[in-house]
Amino acid sequence: MAVARAGRMFGLLAVLVPTALVAWHGSLYGSWIVDDAGVTFAYARSIATGAGAVPQPGAGPVEAFTSPVWLAMHVVGRWLGLFDRGTWFGVPDYVAFPKALGLLTAALVFAGFHRAAKAVTSRPAVVTLVAGVLLAAVPSFVVWTLSGLENGLLAAAAVWLVALMLPAVVEGRLLTPRVAVGCGLLAALAALTRADGVVFVAAYPLVALGLMRRGELRGITRAVGISLGAFAVPIAICAVWRLVTFGSVLPSQAVTDMQGLPDVGAAVAWFDLVGYLPWPLVVAAVVVVGVAVVHRSAAALPARRPLGAVLVPFGLAGLAFLLLHPDWMEHLRYATSIWAVGALLIVLCALRVIAIVRARRAVFVGGGVAVAAAVVASAPAMVGSALDFGDYPSAPICVAVEQTGRTVNAYEAVVAASGPTLLGPDLGAAALTSTSRIVDIGGTADPRIADFWEREDRTAFAEYVFATVRPTFIKGSEYTMSDSGLAADPRLERDYAEIASDKDLTDWVRRDALRTPTQLDELTTLAESTLQPAVDDAKNAGSASCGDRLTP
Repeated sequence: MAVARAGRMFGLLAVLVPTALVAWHGSLYGSWIVDDAGVTFAYARSIATGAGAVPQPGAGPVEAFTSPVWLAMHVVGRWLGLFDRGTWFGVPDYVAFPKALGLLTAALVFAGFHRAAKAVTSRPAVVTLVAGVLLAAVPSFVVWTLSGLENGLLAAAAVWLVALMLPAVVEGRLLTPRVAVGCGLLAALAALTRADGVVFVAAYPLVALGLMRRGELRGITRAVGISLGAFAVPIAICAVWRLVTFGSVLPSQAVTDMQGLPDVGAAVAWFDLVGYLPWPLVVAAVVVVGVAVVHRSAAALPARRPLGAVLVPFGLAGLAFLLLHPDWMEHLRYATSIWAVGALLIVLCALRVIAIVRARRAVFVGGGVAVAAAVVASAPAMVGSALDFGDYPSAPICVAVEQTGRTVNAYEAVVAASGPTLLGPDLGAAALTSTSRIVDIGGTADPRIADFWEREDRTAFAEYVFATVRPTFIKGSEYTMSDSGLAADPRLERDYAEIASDKDLTDWVRRDALRTPTQLDELTTLAESTLQPAVDDAKNAGSASCGDRLTP
C-alpha cells in the first residue's frame, strides 16, 4: 500500500514538474497571444451571446475557425464567466484563459507519458520527468501550446493514442473493443481539434496490422471496424452540424490549409523540421532511436515490438506536418504533436539502448558522455531562440488590435460613414474590436475570396472588391495588394485615397465616403500623430497585453 502510494506521488510529481517548467518557459513570452487565436475568440463571443457561428454579429455564417473542440471550450469558458469578461487577478482573461487551457493540455501530455511508460518500465516517473523536461525545453512546443491556439490539445490527443495502444500491445489486449473504441474516439478528437489531425485515424489500424501475428487477421478486421465506427460517430455529428450551419460537410480550413499529398517541395519542410533543433541533439536522437529499433535484443526492455505503438503516431504526426501549407510564422506552428510524441519515443528508446549496452562499460560510459555533451552543446541555441521570440513574437494579437481594429475605428469616427466596411487582414483582432463589417482579404471568412485566391483569378477578385464589396476602408500589405491584382487595378487610384502607409501596411479610404475636402487631411494627420505611434508602441511591446477586454 505504501509503495503504491509512493508510486502515485512520484507519478504526480513527474507530471507537475514539467508542467511547471512549461509555465516558467512560457512566462518568457509574457502576455503574447497570436492574432489567429482571435478568430476563435470572436466566434466564441458570437456563439455565447446568441449571435450564431459568425465572426461578427450580423455577418453570415462561415467557418473561419480551425478547431470546433477548441472553440467549444472557449464558448463554455465565456458562459462560465472565465473568458471574454474581464481579468484574472489583473491579467486579461483573453490571455489567462487560453494559456490556462494550453497549460492543462501540456499536463495531459505528461500524464500520457506516465501512463505509456508504466507499461514498459518499473520507473515510469523517471521516463515522464526526463521526457517532460526535454519537451518543456523545446521553444516550438511551448510557444504554440501557450499561443491561444489548439496545438496543445492536438498533441495531447496524439500522446494519449500512444498511452492507450502501448500498454495494450504489451498486455496483449490491443484488439479488445475497449481499446478499439478508445483509439477511434481519440482519433476523432484529433480530427475535430484540427483538420490535419484526421491522419491519426490510421494509427490503430497500422499498429494492429504491423504487429499482427498468425491467425489474427479476422480479429484485427473486427477491431479496426469497431475503431473506425467509434471515429465516425462524432465526425458524422460534426459534419451534420457543419451542413446545417455552413452548408458544407467539410471544414473550410481543410480546403484553405491542406496542400494535398506531399510532393518534392514538401520535403523541404522536413529539412526545416530537422534544422529547427541544434544538430548535436538531432544526431543523438537519431542514433538512439535507430539503435533501439534495429537491435534485435529480446532481453533489453522496453522490447522492440511495442515501440511500434509510438513510432506509428510519430510518423503520422510527421505526415500531418507535410500535409499543411508551409507556415510563415516562426517556430514551426504545425509541429507540436511531433515534439510531444517524439520526446516520449526518444526516452523510451534511450531506455532500451541503455539496457543493450549496459554490459559494455566503455560503450555505456562513452554513449552517456556523448549524449550529455549533445544536450549541453544544444542548450545555448535553444535558450537564445526562446529569448529572441520573447522579444519579437510572431503576429501578436495586440499589434493587430491597434493596427487594424482601433486604427480603423478612429478613421470611422472622422468619416462617420453609414454601415462601414473594411477589406483587410488580421481577421481575429478585427472581428473582436472593429465596428466595421470585416471582409477578409485572405479569404478565411469569405469563400468567394478564398476561391479567387485558389484559382489565382486576379481579375475576378478585383471586380468583386471594387464593384460588389466597395469597402469603405482598405488595409493591405504590398504583397497582398499586388498578388491579388488590386494594386494594378485603376479603380484603386480612382476610387480610393491613401491615408497613410508604413513598412507593413497601407490604408485607403473610399473617396465618396469623405464628406468634406478636409477629411482626408484629418485622417492623415490622425494616423501620423496618434495612431501610428500607438501601433509602434504595440510592436515594441509584442509580449504585452492591450487592455482588459477586446471590444469594439
